[in-house]
Amino acid sequence: MEVGNPGQVIRIRFSANEGAGLLDLAWWDWPDEKVHPARHALMAMIVK
Repeated sequence: MEVGNPGQVIRIRFSANEGAGLLDLAWWDWPDEKVHPARHALMAMIVK
């Protein structure tokens, strides 16, 4: 999380491994038909 101007990091939301996993997953490129059924797993961060 960043706050202020100029931005200052106050907290890291995800670990380095979690962040890398999210980038590898690239769920934002999925079609809607795939995102909707996976939404609960995505929100719970249990998608592999």
